[in-house]
Amino acid sequence: MRIRLMLACAGLVLVGCGAPGGYTLTVARGGQQLAAFDLAALQALPQTRITTPGTGNGGEQDEPGVVAVLEKAGAATFTGVAVTGDEGTRTFTAAEVAGAVLDITNRGTTKFASAGVGQDRWVHNVTTIDVKP
Repeated sequence: MRIRLMLACAGLVLVGCGAPGGYTLTVARGGQQLAAFDLAALQALPQTRITTPGTGNGGEQDEPGVVAVLEKAGAATFTGVAVTGDEGTRTFTAAEVAGAVLDITNRGTTKFASAGVGQDRWVHNVTTIDVKP
């Protein structure tokens, strides 16, 4: 019994469910919330494979695509997005978003990452994606 409980807890940590207070990413447009996603909802979306230098796993990542998140939120058409996280807010064009993913971190949050965007512009611990018409 004790072993099963420890394995169950370990499984929760591996998938990132142990984030303090639970993680939520909000998609908004014009100040109005379109959708909110927890980690399970993000992991259920279509995954996009990108290769980024200097990251683990040989640089290959299979993560929720930002476009898939926006489509699920009802924001399939956009000219760009403003992504808010630990570093503040950074703006990306539609072309930059096309190849971007929300990399699920070991802390149970996400990071906006893209092979076409320098790592110095990636956004860690993303809380909001604001869609620009």
